[in-house]
Amino acid sequence: MSSTVACDPTEVALKSFFLGPQSENANWVTELLVEIFERWFRWRRDKFPEDGSAISSLDQASPEFCERRQQVLGLLQQLTHRFEKELPKFSPRYVGHMFSEISLPALMGHILTLLHNPNIISKESATVAADIENEAIEALGHMLGLGKAFGHFTSGGTVANFEAVVRAGARLHCWLGLGAVQGGMTLFEAAHMGWARYRQGLTMIDEHQLTPYLPERSGPWDAGRALEQAFDRPFRGPVLIVPRTGHYSWKKAARVFGVGEANLRYVDSDSQGRYQVDHLQQHLLDCQLMQQPVLAVVSVTGTTETGAVDPVHAIQDLLDRWRDQQGLHIWHHIDAAYGGFLCSLLRKDPLHKEEGLEAVLSPHVFQSLSAVGRGDSVTVDPHKLGYVPYSSGAFLARQRDDYTCVQTLAPYIDYRNVGDRGPYTLEGSRSAAGAVATWLTARSIGLHQAGYGLLMARTIRQKQKLEQWLLQKLPSARVYPGCDTNLLCFCVADAGDQVSRCNQRTLRILERLNSESLYFLSKTHFPIGSNGVTRDFIQSWQGQADTDQLVMLRLSLMNPFFDSHELDVNHIEHLVFALSELSD
Repeated sequence: MSSTVACDPTEVALKSFFLGPQSENANWVTELLVEIFERWFRWRRDKFPEDGSAISSLDQASPEFCERRQQVLGLLQQLTHRFEKELPKFSPRYVGHMFSEISLPALMGHILTLLHNPNIISKESATVAADIENEAIEALGHMLGLGKAFGHFTSGGTVANFEAVVRAGARLHCWLGLGAVQGGMTLFEAAHMGWARYRQGLTMIDEHQLTPYLPERSGPWDAGRALEQAFDRPFRGPVLIVPRTGHYSWKKAARVFGVGEANLRYVDSDSQGRYQVDHLQQHLLDCQLMQQPVLAVVSVTGTTETGAVDPVHAIQDLLDRWRDQQGLHIWHHIDAAYGGFLCSLLRKDPLHKEEGLEAVLSPHVFQSLSAVGRGDSVTVDPHKLGYVPYSSGAFLARQRDDYTCVQTLAPYIDYRNVGDRGPYTLEGSRSAAGAVATWLTARSIGLHQAGYGLLMARTIRQKQKLEQWLLQKLPSARVYPGCDTNLLCFCVADAGDQVSRCNQRTLRILERLNSESLYFLSKTHFPIGSNGVTRDFIQSWQGQADTDQLVMLRLSLMNPFFDSHELDVNHIEHLVFALSELSD
C-alpha cells in the first residue's frame, strides 16, 4: 500500500468513518467493541446484584455445558465460513447495488442497540431508544430542509412510501367525507379542501356524520356508493401520479391499498430521464375534468436505475399554484430513499462555513434538493447513502396533521407519552437499531458539508471521473441520460449495432467481471416500446431496436475509497481497462 503518499487533509476525516478496505482501523474497532461489551456486561452485573447468579462456575465446567459451547462454536465457525463467500461489499471493487461500506458509528450504534433489543413501539417498551428515534428524525428533518419534521423509522423505503399512501388516503377521505356532509362543492374540490377548511367545517357538524364516507370505517364499497350518492356522480377512487422512472414499490402500494394499477398515472420523462412537469399538469387537469381525486403526486430524488433527480422545485411550484389560485391542496411525496442524504451538501457546518461543496452538484440537482423541504412528506433510507446497516428507512411529514391523521391504538400498550410513534406506524414492533445507528452517525459524522457532505461530494466526483475516463478510453460506451448523482448506467454499442447484440455484449461483460471477481457490477433494463427516452438513446448511435428491452450495466459509486490515490490499484483506470478488454 502506498502509505507514503500524502492524503488531502480535508479527507482525513473520511478515514475515521470506516473500517477500511483492508481493515486498516481494526485495532480501533476492536477497542470500540470491547468497550461496548464490557459496559454491557458491567451494566447487567450492577443492575440487581442482590439477585445472585443463575449460572455457576460448576455449571460452566459440566460436560453438558462444555458440549453446548463446542457445538455453538462449531456452528459459528461454519456460519462465518459461509459468510466469507458473501459479496465483498466493503471493497472498492464492489460497484453494483446501492450498498457499500458501513460507517463505524453506524455499526457501533447498531450493535449496541441489538444488545439492549428495544422495541420502539412506545416509551413503555423503549424508555431510551424512543427518545433517540425522535432526535434522529429531527436531525434528518433538518438535513432534508423540513425543519421540525414528524416521522419515524421503518424497515426500508417501501414501507416508508406505504406510510405516505396511507396518510394521503386518510386525509383525502376525511376531506371528501366533510364535503359530502356539507354539500356545496364538487367532489374534486372536497377531496383537496385543505386542513384549515376541514377544521372549520368540522365545527359545524357531528364528526360521526363522516362515518358512511370513510373506507376504514364503512368499507371501500359502501363508502364509494355513499360518495356517489352525495356528489351525484360515479366515484372511481383516487389517482396516484408517479414518474415512469419511479420505484416498483408504487405498484405494490396500488395493489396493497386498493388503489389499483388502473388508477396509477405515469408521468413521462424528458430527454434527460427526468419528470416532465407539463405532463403532470395535464394529468391534474384530466383528473379535475373527470372529477377523480388525486391521492398524491410522487417525485423521485435519485432514481433506482440511474440516480436521476426529478425537478422537485418545479413540481412543487406547480402544486403551489393549484393551492394558491384554486384552493386545491394536493399531496406531494418525495421519494428520496436514495438521494436524501445528498441534502447534506446544502447544509453548512456550524464550525466551518466555507466548504462550498454544493458546487459539485449541477444547477438542476441543486435546485431540486433545495426544494425537498417544501414537499408534504419524504422517504429517506439511511441504509443507502447514510451507510447504516440494514434495515433502516424513514418516513417524514412536514405537517403534524398529515402525520397524525392515521392512528391505531393497542389496548395492552401504554401510549401516554407525547413522543410515542406506535399509534401512527404501519409496522407494530420496530427495532431501534436503525434509529440509533442514524443518531450516532448524525452526531459524530454530521449531516452537513464537513460530514456526510464530504462523502457525497467524493462519490459524485468519483462517478464524474469514471464517466470521463470511460468515454475517453472506450468511445463505444453509451451513457444513459439522467445519471445525475453517483450512479452510472451505460452500455457498449458500435454505431448501427442491433440492441440484441448490445444486450449480449452487456451480459457477457457483466458475467466475466463478476465471475472472475475483477469488479462487481449490476445490471438493469429499460423497455423500448413505451419509453421515448430509451428510443432516443438507441437512436443516438443509430441502433436497431430488434428486441423489446435494452440491458444496461449499472454502477453505484458509493464506496468512498474507489478513487483513493493511496491504494496500489487505480480502480478507475483498472475498471475502464477491463471494460475495454471485455468489449472486443
